[in-house]
Amino acid sequence: MIIFLTVVLMLSQRIAPNRGQLTIGEYAENYRYYSQYLDLHFDGWELGQDGQWIEQPTRQPGVGYMQVGFAEHPVYNYATDENGNLTSVSFHVQTNNADTWISLSKYHAHQILCALSFAGAQPQVGLFSTVPADISGMIYNQPLSDYVYESGGVQIECNSDWAGYEYIESAGVLLPQEDANAYYFELEYKVSVIPEA
Repeated sequence: MIIFLTVVLMLSQRIAPNRGQLTIGEYAENYRYYSQYLDLHFDGWELGQDGQWIEQPTRQPGVGYMQVGFAEHPVYNYATDENGNLTSVSFHVQTNNADTWISLSKYHAHQILCALSFAGAQPQVGLFSTVPADISGMIYNQPLSDYVYESGGVQIECNSDWAGYEYIESAGVLLPQEDANAYYFELEYKVSVIPEA
């Protein structure tokens, strides 16, 4: 009995704190929850209650910080229905002529948190659901692929385009090619609730 209760308690941590239809604030709370649960952090920045990035006072005074490579915090765009319930979340990032490496793992973290914060709230995702693992695996296994994926009551769309870089799979980065004439990277990502029939 104790083992069963322990397993149930562990599995219950995968469920988002806010369920059903979400406001932007509830979505942001789910995002921060999954960020902590999965230990995915963004160099002292977190998604605020209004759905925008805010810097947290976690940096130590007198310590220098340097960002290596490129990975901006995407600006999330929110679509709501007439009642203020969230219907989709999307972001778009683009770089032109950035002769530096691009961290795909940071974008994967944004993609996973964006999807789980929405999917984890849906009634189809329960205690024993594999949806969180399915979504995370799908994103990591298709790092530069275009796809449309439906799971757990949400649809995930991803489109990417890049030139002038070499993909280093083991490091999860795009490295600039020395002989490239131009450097270009674009990622469009959207998670939408699938309307109930």
